[in-house]
Amino acid sequence: MLDDKEIQEIIEPIIEVLKSLEKELGSTHLMEVPSIHFVRNEQTADFLLGTHQLDEESIQQIEEYLQQEIESMYHPTILH
Repeated sequence: MLDDKEIQEIIEPIIEVLKSLEKELGSTHLMEVPSIHFVRNEQTADFLLGTHQLDEESIQQIEEYLQQEIESMYHPTILH
C-alpha cells in the first residue's frame, strides 16, 4: 500500500499532462468526466511506474486517487 506522498509523486506527471490537454481543449465542453485505467501485461510480473514497482492493490489505489483528481479538474456539461 502506498502512502499519500508516493501517490502524489506518481500521479503528478499524469496530472500535468491532463492540465496541458485541458488547455488545448480550450472552451470545449466535455459530455462526461474522463476516466483512467492502467492496463497491465499479465505476462510480466512487474509493473513499474517511474521508479515505483506496483502490485494490483497499489495500481487500484493510484487509479482511484487519480480519478478523484480528474473529477475535480473536469466538469461535464449536463444537458437537460
